[in-house]
Amino acid sequence: MATTFIFAETLTEETCVSLVIEQDNQLIQGCASRRFEAIRQLQTGTKTIVVLPATQVTFHSVQLPWLGDKKARAALPYALEDQLAQNVEELHVAFDRQYYNEGRYLVTVSAKSYLQNIIRRLEDNGIDFDVLTIDWFALNPHETCVLPDYLLVHSDHFCGALTRDIQNLLPNESDQKTWFFTDSPANQIPAEALAAEKESRIWLAERLLKNKPFDLCQGPLTHGSDKTRLKYWLIAAATMVLLWVSSLITVNWIKLHELNNKMSAIDSQIAVIYRQFFPEAKQVISPRSRITQYLKSNQGMQDQPFFALLDKLARAAQSTSQIEQLRFQNKSLQVSLSTSDFASLEALQNRLKRDKVTVKQNQASTVEGKVVSTLELTL
Repeated sequence: MATTFIFAETLTEETCVSLVIEQDNQLIQGCASRRFEAIRQLQTGTKTIVVLPATQVTFHSVQLPWLGDKKARAALPYALEDQLAQNVEELHVAFDRQYYNEGRYLVTVSAKSYLQNIIRRLEDNGIDFDVLTIDWFALNPHETCVLPDYLLVHSDHFCGALTRDIQNLLPNESDQKTWFFTDSPANQIPAEALAAEKESRIWLAERLLKNKPFDLCQGPLTHGSDKTRLKYWLIAAATMVLLWVSSLITVNWIKLHELNNKMSAIDSQIAVIYRQFFPEAKQVISPRSRITQYLKSNQGMQDQPFFALLDKLARAAQSTSQIEQLRFQNKSLQVSLSTSDFASLEALQNRLKRDKVTVKQNQASTVEGKVVSTLELTL
């Protein structure tokens, strides 16, 4: 993916210097001052990095054990308080684990108002960006580069930007490498300097692609592009859906496990009762198995009318009738019952017939003042 670089020090009301470079350092759009409409077009399909001048930032090395983000953000400003002229509440502190080395933080300190102003002006002009960083991160250790207005230095004694009037105060280091560019002031180039044969901003952009600088938009100034925010929202939504599905599966699995445990307990109770009634039985026939077999072999009341006949008999019988015995065979229900008199027996038969039951009286006799009879009921 290509990357659009915007150089914040050139920011005006209508224009800004920008360039577009491919991942392999191939220059797609050269370094030029462009109107914001043109920059927005250049940004399409690219990552955008805003580059701040190191003259607006100070660099500090702070010895602290690695802390969590919140703890470090609270501790670092006060660890630097004696080295800072401004109130720490007015300053923005940034750091990155990539630059934590040998128990020391590399910390950048800049004015919050300056950063907020840059971000606001870009947003007001519709410029979205992914990273806000510093040109100094283009340097490797023991390197210096001569820019048109100032020097960038990364040495053991100093890290940051120097103006020409104080650059001679730094001690000379034999292993320090100095770069100059086509737009570097000729009178400021040391004799031992190496020529990059390109504009300084193009060289900075190429190096920033390679060195992966850290983003100053962190903590209270956290900023994300629309693409980044959309990505985070999609990840959050996918995570929530995954958690919901996982919780649903977990809850159902727990319920199924509990149900299986209850069924096992009931089966154990059934086995105990079954042994009491059938002590010589070699195996326990589960009621579930019998019900399953019954449902498979009997798909409706028409195949097995026992329950229908029993229901109709229960509705027809009254307090004057007493059922003594029931026997069901060949879709016929034989009922032995006693009634107070023959009139009650006849009334029972009439009620069954009105309920579409075929009634056949097999016998009827008087025993001890009651009428004992046997009826055969079919549908």
